[in-house]
Amino acid sequence: MHQDKPGTPSQGRLPIGIVVVRDRREAVVQLIPAGSPLPHRLETTLEHTFPGQTAVELVVTIGEGSTRSDVRIIGVARLTDLAPAAAGSPIVLLLEHTVDRLRVVLTDTATETCSEITIELSGM
Repeated sequence: MHQDKPGTPSQGRLPIGIVVVRDRREAVVQLIPAGSPLPHRLETTLEHTFPGQTAVELVVTIGEGSTRSDVRIIGVARLTDLAPAAAGSPIVLLLEHTVDRLRVVLTDTATETCSEITIELSGM
């Protein structure tokens, strides 16, 4: 049986992650591991970090590591002009990873405000 190696056209070469704030410190959380079959779709729920938050910035990364300096920043999705939200209010994140691009959709569930970016991955 043939098994693809990470980095072949049907598998992601490097992990995809996001920068999160935990205990007032940044950390990178990997959401799509290296070697994941492509296309790959992931939907997860995040939370507003601070009470009264009216904007959300999601920093998308590629590469191995647990800090911003360990990985490469490949895109930023932003939700702005939101109604003030309580800490812990849900935000839905959708990632769709294909061979040459990553689609990122961020949705505030209370207001249904949505932000979408597409990141070209060729050459990464």
